[in-house]
Amino acid sequence: MLKLNEPQTWSTDNLKVWLAEHNVDYGGITQKPDLEKLVENNWRATKESWDSIDEAVVEFSNRVGQYLKETLHEYKDATQENLQTLQDEAASTIEDVRESVGLTEDQMAGALEKVKSNLGTDDTKINKVIQDISQSYSLAKSKRDEIVQGCLSRIKEDYKNSKDVSTDWLKGKIEDLYNSAGFAKSRIRAQYVLIINDVHEQLVSSEDLSADQAKATSDKLLASLDATYNTMGSKVDYLRKELYNTIGSLSYKIVSELKSQFAAINDYRLLTQDKIQSVADQIVKKLTDGKDFTVDQVEAIKNAATNYLSKAREEADVITDQTKQTIFETKQTQEDRFNRLAEYLRGVFQKTRDASSEQISALCSDLQEKLIATQNLTKEQARIVKETMDEKLGDVKSAKDLSEENVNEFIDALRQKFANAYDATSQQYESIASKVKEQLPTKDEL
Repeated sequence: MLKLNEPQTWSTDNLKVWLAEHNVDYGGITQKPDLEKLVENNWRATKESWDSIDEAVVEFSNRVGQYLKETLHEYKDATQENLQTLQDEAASTIEDVRESVGLTEDQMAGALEKVKSNLGTDDTKINKVIQDISQSYSLAKSKRDEIVQGCLSRIKEDYKNSKDVSTDWLKGKIEDLYNSAGFAKSRIRAQYVLIINDVHEQLVSSEDLSADQAKATSDKLLASLDATYNTMGSKVDYLRKELYNTIGSLSYKIVSELKSQFAAINDYRLLTQDKIQSVADQIVKKLTDGKDFTVDQVEAIKNAATNYLSKAREEADVITDQTKQTIFETKQTQEDRFNRLAEYLRGVFQKTRDASSEQISALCSDLQEKLIATQNLTKEQARIVKETMDEKLGDVKSAKDLSEENVNEFIDALRQKFANAYDATSQQYESIASKVKEQLPTKDEL
């Protein structure tokens, strides 16, 4: 019998979902005892825990029911646009409660049916919202399985034709899932991690690809999706979950306000302490005006803004350090790095030329993402590669028509463009870094 606080009673699927939802990498681990151990090693005791599923469902129903009662009046005259906003907010809040009490995906249909029954309203709009959210959980496993099978089929076809894998099909399916009715946006990374890990396991077990090919393929798919969904905007959702236990469903509105207030700020490193404090005060005033909050709750709301900015600043600092390290590499290191890239590109051209008549335009498109994932290039460097390929190889109809002279001309042009970009960035970096340093609040100020 499944017990919420005893992972050894969970199914293999439940273990994998828990790991994915808690950002624990379980790639390559397929045996249930090993998954159980991984869950236990990453277990975080919570203040709220229930041994009985029935108790957890009652708690879930009470919390969600109270939230929906408070928002019920907003549904009556809601336009289609407003209804979408209400549904997104409800889906996110319900997901926060689900994670808090520990219910699994397959327990959500029953839990939400209890919510609907207790709510006892004949409002068709809110009942439809509850139904959509319920289906987003009950159909999650079957949708993942469907995407996995489609992805496997296309990977095998891609390898058969070109020995490379396009990410476009999976991107489209994940986008459909992300935008589906009742789906909580914060669930998306866990869903595509589960899909990609399942694809990897099946590729290895079927021996359709070698272990190295399967790993490279899954890494490419993950990098492609993370570039779209694992952004600062999505990472700020952890603040909403943190705030939920303090101020309840209002946490969704706070995070939305944070994203809105800071949307126009292009460089988080240039934020001043005055700006941070000003925005925090605005949010607190807007969302607490006329409502009864304790001092601790108001302080929690203010801290949310500061925490968000601190996290954004830390990530910006890491990016700055990485940029500086790249810029001030020695000329020899730069040359060695480019030579490795040139060797890799020559190998790609040779394999493609020998194996297929793929169009150069298609090769350019697929190669850009692969360079970011496998050759540790920045997006700008990958763009330069694609731009140079279009410029120097655009007239070549197919890979089989690619001559050694074409390749050499492309490599020489690329070498010069990389050198120009390196020199330009080196000249600009010191002035930019100086400006950032002058305006940057210290960690103590934050």
